[in-house]
Amino acid sequence: MKPLLLKTLLATAIFISQSATAAPTAKEIIQSMLDRDDGTSSYTQSQLMSCRFKVTAGKYKCISKPRVKQFEGLNKDIGDNLKDSRGLNLIIKPASEKGMAFLQNDYDDDNKDSEQWMYLPAMKKLKRIISETDDGAKTGSLFGSELSYEDIEKRHINDYNYEIIKEATYSKRPVWVMKSTPTPTQAKKTSYSYTKSWVDKDRLLGLKVELYDRQGQLKKTLLQQRVEQVSGIWVAKQMLIINHANQRMSMMRTSKIALNIDIPEALLGTRVLNDASYRETQLKPIRAKATK
Repeated sequence: MKPLLLKTLLATAIFISQSATAAPTAKEIIQSMLDRDDGTSSYTQSQLMSCRFKVTAGKYKCISKPRVKQFEGLNKDIGDNLKDSRGLNLIIKPASEKGMAFLQNDYDDDNKDSEQWMYLPAMKKLKRIISETDDGAKTGSLFGSELSYEDIEKRHINDYNYEIIKEATYSKRPVWVMKSTPTPTQAKKTSYSYTKSWVDKDRLLGLKVELYDRQGQLKKTLLQQRVEQVSGIWVAKQMLIINHANQRMSMMRTSKIALNIDIPEALLGTRVLNDASYRETQLKPIRAKATK
């Protein structure tokens, strides 16, 4: 399962076998990140806060009244080999936006891009999210945050070229600092010219990611924080998204989580959007399994 967030991001057998021979290549590191165990299903309750910011003593501080939303998310691996996934995020608060939902289908097939929809309860309308041009980047953001639709699409390993810039220490963790550059075909679909990632060597999580615009200027920084083990799986319970271009930031903090639980595929379909009674009946036993 590769959940919302920039997927974003446990050592595997490949590193054990290579340790006695040669260091892993950049592409092998990325493949191991994609292959790491992150569960086959998940349920989360999260808070999303967005505001304008300034940096004080090296820390990001809100200088405007934060917009706060609460939502719950479901994600499930699907398909014959469990390589595809389907996810749903549903706003709980504020009341004015309750029932708004975001759905995403991700595919293992290199030739299939992520499919995304936004459900607007006031209009009872499911809107497909597409790019403005046939091969351009998607615009817009998840629930008004600094996390764009493009940021949370599934990435296919062959869409990028990779290099290890250096080995370093970040947040007291040994990391590889890596650069990912889109192939000519992928470059048409993205608003970023390249990204830099600080990858935890042991846990294979991207602790920090910098995204550079097409002019080579730093546009966003993503920080994965509060990394903890849940059911034996490393999870970042907080993500900070800093948009340097508009001086806004968003913080996504997970308050409850459950992994590897039974989630009926019907719960990730359209009925759950229109039928509140059905939704609550189906979600009640799942919510009961979530812990802080």
